[in-house]
This record gives sequence, C-alpha cells and structure tokens, in this order.
Amino acid sequence: MLVLISTLLIQAVASLSSVAMPVLVAGTSDTLGVGPAGLGRYMMCLYAGAIGSSVMAGALITRYGPIRASQGALMLCGLGLAVCAIGPDWLLPGALLLGCGYGPITPASSALLARSTPAARRNLVFSIKQTGVPLGGAMAGLLVPALLHAGPWRFVLGVLVASNVLCVLAAEPIRRDLDRGAGELPLARTDLWTPVRLVWRAPELRLLALGSLCFSAIQLCVTTYLTIFLVNDHGMDLAAAGACLALAQAGGVGGRIVWGWLSDRWLGAVRMLLALAVIVIVCCVLLGLVGGADGSTMRRLLPIVCVVLGMSAIGWNGVYLAEVAARCAPGQAGMATAGALAFTFVGVMVGATLFGHAAQHWIGFTWSFVALSLPAMVIAGLMTALLRRRGADRA
Repeated sequence: MLVLISTLLIQAVASLSSVAMPVLVAGTSDTLGVGPAGLGRYMMCLYAGAIGSSVMAGALITRYGPIRASQGALMLCGLGLAVCAIGPDWLLPGALLLGCGYGPITPASSALLARSTPAARRNLVFSIKQTGVPLGGAMAGLLVPALLHAGPWRFVLGVLVASNVLCVLAAEPIRRDLDRGAGELPLARTDLWTPVRLVWRAPELRLLALGSLCFSAIQLCVTTYLTIFLVNDHGMDLAAAGACLALAQAGGVGGRIVWGWLSDRWLGAVRMLLALAVIVIVCCVLLGLVGGADGSTMRRLLPIVCVVLGMSAIGWNGVYLAEVAARCAPGQAGMATAGALAFTFVGVMVGATLFGHAAQHWIGFTWSFVALSLPAMVIAGLMTALLRRRGADRA
C-alpha cells in the first residue's frame, strides 16, 4: 500500500505540472501570445524531452533506485516550470526540461509495482497508480483558474514549482527502504537504447507500443485542447471550461480503476484496449456533434460526453502498462516500460502538433476532434491483430 500511495502521489504531481500550461494558456492567451499551434509546439518540446529521458530511465532506475530517480525527475519538472516563468520566449526550453523530468516517472513506478504486486491484481493496481495522471489533470483544470484569480500567471507557475519540491521532500523518508538493492554500475551510453530494442524485437510488445502511440496522441489532444476549444469556439468562461476538463479527467480516474478490474476479472488487457478504442471512436464523433449543437443542447450533453471520453481516451494507461509488465521477462518491467513509453511519447508529440495546426489553420476544432477517431481505428486494428496472434500461438 505504501508503494502504491507513493507512486500515485508522484505521478499526480508530475501530471499536474505537464497539464497546467494548456489551462494557463486558455486563461492568458493575450498575455502569453500562444495559440493552438504554439501550444502544440510546446507539447512537442515537452514530450521530446520525455522521449530522451524515458529511454534513459531504465539505466537510471537500475543505478539509483526508482524513488531517487523519481525525485530527480520531479526536480527537473520544477526547473522546467521555473524556466517557463522567465517569459513567453522561454516556454519551449522550459517545456523541454519539464519533459526530461516527466519521462522517468512512469518507468520508475512500474519497476516498484512490478516487484510488489501479485499477478492476479496487476491490472487493477497498475490502473489505480495511473489514476495519478488524470488526477493531476483534474487538479490543473480546477486549481489553475482559481490560482489565476489569486495572482498573475507567474504566481501560478511558482505554486507548481513548490508542489514539485514538496513532493521530493515527502518522498525522502521512504527512499532508503524502497531503493534498497539499487546497483552501483556506471551508466553506459551503449545501453540507453536497450529499452527500445527490447520492445521492438518482441512482437506482442511492439503491437502494444504502437497502440499506445495512437492512444497517447488522442489523450493529449483531449487534455491539451478541450479547454481552449470550449473557451474560443463556444464562449465558455475559463472556470466552466476547466470544470469540463476536470470532468474528463475524473472520468479517466474512474475509468482506469474500472477497466483494470474488468481486465483482471473478465476481458483481459488486450480485449479491454480494443473495447476502449471503439468507445473513443464513438465519443470523438459525439463531441463533434455536440460542438455543432445549439447552446442548451450542448450544456446538457457536454458533461456526459466529457466523462465518457475521459474514461476511454484517458483511462487506458493502467491496463496497457500492466500488460507490458506482464509480457516482459522477470526483473525487466522498468526497462520494458521505458522502451514502450518512448513510442507512447512519440504519439504525443505528433498528435498534439498535428491537432494544433489542424485546429488553427485547416479544419477547426470540431472536425479536429472528430478526426481523432482515425487513430482509434488504428488501435482497434492493432489489438485485433494481437488477439489473432495469440489465438494462432495457442492453436
């Protein structure tokens, strides 16, 4: 239980740091001068940093231990936010540093949980831990607008920097016990790409990783652009739009727990991911229809669509990470997770950037959200191929 609570808290603070800027931009776009395309570039830099650091995470965890690696990652997150506070011209360098901190968080927590969780509860426990991601997003949707009322945007970033430092200090009392057994081998540059090679050479892990690439693109487009979509296109005030984002993130929290339980008890991870892809397709189309509806209809349907979209587009991670841990050799969960997340973060970079340009310059927000059903169809195809592969292996 201590491991689960610790990893959940660390995940939530890191997620809050990464999701805060889209909400901040929605409330201060005139001050910061950042539009949807600029926000896409910000997210691309963030996850470019995350790709590099997630590839290194396996070696860092092995040498320093998962808690020490997480503490270092949180300090980088705080440093990235502090750089962003210098001024609008520093947002992209700050995003890169923030991403370098965000990358190792999930591999470190997976390494801890994989060695302490019984196989029969793996999907549920990993899903509960991953609720930290939408929990941090929900906190961003609710706290950032409130903090903006209390002070300028630099004050908001200062509070977020302080939250990362406090989380580092809170983790120190448990570090010695949970990092026990961490090795003292030097880091070798030739080993940094080992996690990616590990995933790519295993057919089942490769299909799962490619599916996560598409899932993550959808998730980040929802969490990054939903608030701006509602403020710019539908005239919502920032508090109401932030509440809709919080509803979607709350759906992600509940979804991760429900899907983890269903995966353990009934469907299995791959069938669960296939079902979630189908739900995402339906929700993306519905969000487009709601966006084109009249005001009263939108107010009635939008909260429902946000919750269900959050449950599916944000609720997939725990099941996916548990399946990655289950499909790798014993003791390689941190390494395999690091390699899989490299693919996941590529999806974020590509998805957020394309969506931002499409929404601002090509087809607008409504049709951009509808277009998110296309990567969901790719996920359905990949999971179907994985099911067929397993069926052929059993035969």
